[in-house]
Amino acid sequence: MGFIAVLNGRESEIGIARRRPGLVLRIDGRDVAVDERPAEDGVFHLEVDGTPQRGWRYRIGNELHVRLGGRNFVLEVMDHHAGGKNGGSGNELRAEMPGTVVEIACSAGTQVAAGQPLLTIESMKMQMILSAPFDAVVETVHVTPNASFERAALLVTLKPV
Repeated sequence: MGFIAVLNGRESEIGIARRRPGLVLRIDGRDVAVDERPAEDGVFHLEVDGTPQRGWRYRIGNELHVRLGGRNFVLEVMDHHAGGKNGGSGNELRAEMPGTVVEIACSAGTQVAAGQPLLTIESMKMQMILSAPFDAVVETVHVTPNASFERAALLVTLKPV
């Protein structure tokens, strides 16, 4: 199965070339050996073509935010199943790591479209925009500007339309 990622405005095709004995990704036709090492939630340690790398990942709805090699990437995850680690019941946006609310771009009763910004948060010295994963009405915003939150904190509850 292949994926298309937009990196710096350019589409890249990413696929799995081999799973065993070690993971090899094919990125734009080039094979890259990847080996993930155990790490705490949100953080990862990889060895990419023999070079150690450390980064973090954070899933917000259908976006995967990745910081690797001093660069930030946002990948769209083409998964239309509700729920998952970030989604709780599928209608809840929860924090995958601790942080602080920078800005709130919605309020209870607001109708939002998929991809529309809901909150801007800061975590690990990086600001991220949490967007609506589907068309919905904002039921409740559970945080306030400048509020700190812990991992798994309920941030926003949505009601599908």
